[in-house]
Amino acid sequence: MHEIESIHSPDGNVQFRLLLLESHLEYEVRSKDRPVIEESIIGIILDGINLSHGVEVGGVECYRVNETYPWRGVHSQAVNHCNGATIFLKHRESNISYTLEIRAFDDDIAFRYLIPGNEKPRVPDEDTAFVIPSRSVVWYHDFHGYYEGAHEKKGVEDIQTGDWAAPHGYWQS
Repeated sequence: MHEIESIHSPDGNVQFRLLLLESHLEYEVRSKDRPVIEESIIGIILDGINLSHGVEVGGVECYRVNETYPWRGVHSQAVNHCNGATIFLKHRESNISYTLEIRAFDDDIAFRYLIPGNEKPRVPDEDTAFVIPSRSVVWYHDFHGYYEGAHEKKGVEDIQTGDWAAPHGYWQS
């Protein structure tokens, strides 16, 4: 196992670690040094090719964001304050280069894949797992109504293997 990058939130309480195990990517998330997401696979599949397996790391660029801007709704001003990293990756077999962008906020984390397009349509799929620690309480909903489902609170042990779930990105310290 090799740690590629560890990104801490501006207040230092939230941590995202990206790991390279043999030739595939994994990650973990901690809040106040307690696990929120245990070591889990992180990856994306493109046209049937798992880009997170057989991957090489080309470099890392770290950055900080601290901006506010007007917004509608409950809060009249949005705050974007985080530490981030752009990880440059290359899938050895297909020779596809892409980036993984990670951001750590004081109360959350975010990540996304940026893959250059080409002239033909592509088919993406997800290969990221979320291993939630035992005895955790989660808010989630199934995909009834797709993203507009009603969230319910459950102990992680009460969620059945194979259930479709859209978890709410919030944890309590």
